Amino acid sequence: MNDSIYKKVSWRIMPFLLICYTLAYLDRVNVSFAKIQMVSDLSLSETVYGFGAGIFFIGYFIFEVPSNYLLVKIGPSRWLGFLMVVWGVLSACTMFINSANEYYVLRFTLGLAEAGFFPGVIYYLSEWYPSYKRAKVTAIFFSATAISGILGGPISGFIMDIFNQYHYDGWRMLFLIEGIPTIILGFLAPKILSSIDKAKWLNQQEREYLHQQLKQDQLNHQQYKKMTIFLDIRVWWLSLIYFCGITGLYAISFYLPTLIEDSGVTNIFMIGAISAIPYIFAVIVMIAVGASSDYFKERKYHLVGISVMAVIGFVGIGLFGGNTYLALIFMSLATAGILTLIPLFWSLPAVILSGMAAAIAIAIINSVGNLSGFVTPYLVGYIIDSTASISFALYMVAAVVLIGAILIYIFLTKTSKREI
Repeated sequence: MNDSIYKKVSWRIMPFLLICYTLAYLDRVNVSFAKIQMVSDLSLSETVYGFGAGIFFIGYFIFEVPSNYLLVKIGPSRWLGFLMVVWGVLSACTMFINSANEYYVLRFTLGLAEAGFFPGVIYYLSEWYPSYKRAKVTAIFFSATAISGILGGPISGFIMDIFNQYHYDGWRMLFLIEGIPTIILGFLAPKILSSIDKAKWLNQQEREYLHQQLKQDQLNHQQYKKMTIFLDIRVWWLSLIYFCGITGLYAISFYLPTLIEDSGVTNIFMIGAISAIPYIFAVIVMIAVGASSDYFKERKYHLVGISVMAVIGFVGIGLFGGNTYLALIFMSLATAGILTLIPLFWSLPAVILSGMAAAIAIAIINSVGNLSGFVTPYLVGYIIDSTASISFALYMVAAVVLIGAILIYIFLTKTSKREI
């Protein structure tokens, strides 16, 4: 009964969430493909590009906790749908920018709109799945980042290439075309997402079983008043770990097309096609490691191991970035390591907390950690402008991810086995 009910739940809600996050992530990082032409068309420096890519996360940080609070009060289906419509419109409007300041404004407001989606879904999943089921479904959900790379790269390259041939600015059309599907799905979200009690596709026995599993799972968690979450050292420790992991994620997300171009590939469609390869490898690793971690009920060594994989990847790109084949191998290692680290990490917060406390903690961790999304592209751009090379920036990223691995080991060693 256990497996059949959760299989039914997963088939009902996970495909839609997967598609939504694929589009969310694509709208967030398609600027990395637009960059190939946009920086020259608008006369932007690498530092300006990096600052604009990163200012998204200042908006993200500001509205993260308020957005998750509103999600709990208003309801996930309506709030998540509203956010999708807003950020889809903003993403499409990026096609109209003509200056650095306009670029900054659109990226900042896009961050405000997207702030509540990822932590909101993490909270939504915690309302359906007990902690021991969450690592695998979170990995499936987060595989959207890889799927957006697999599909988004070739599609983005194709869109830009086709419109360039007809003498349109391909990067402008990229923002328009990739923003529209998000708007459509935003209107569908309230009809598809539901709570256990309102899910008409469940019978009463199934609802009672799901509630019983969640209640039993929460008995193992310490209950907190809302404000005490901000004083829980574990929440801030996890925020720091997430900051380190996100550093690697956005180094890949905002610079993978540039890394491929630097390795010797010049055709924009080929850059898009080749960019899918690291993400294909990442999907395989993500699902395998997520399933392994759930099967063995082990987090620490899985998290540390994939972090080290990412470190090796970033160092390798820095050393062999001029060789297309070697660079691609190390890009795949870095991408798989980072994209596997993030969903496995997200199995931790809802294990030590539950209910509104978990929602607030998730928002804190995600907002603080995602400040790295601002710092990383800005510093990478600055280093490129200062050294005329991306290698030193990659070594910096590798060092930060390695620090994160050390922090993971210390944190999970000190955390009781019952909690993880």
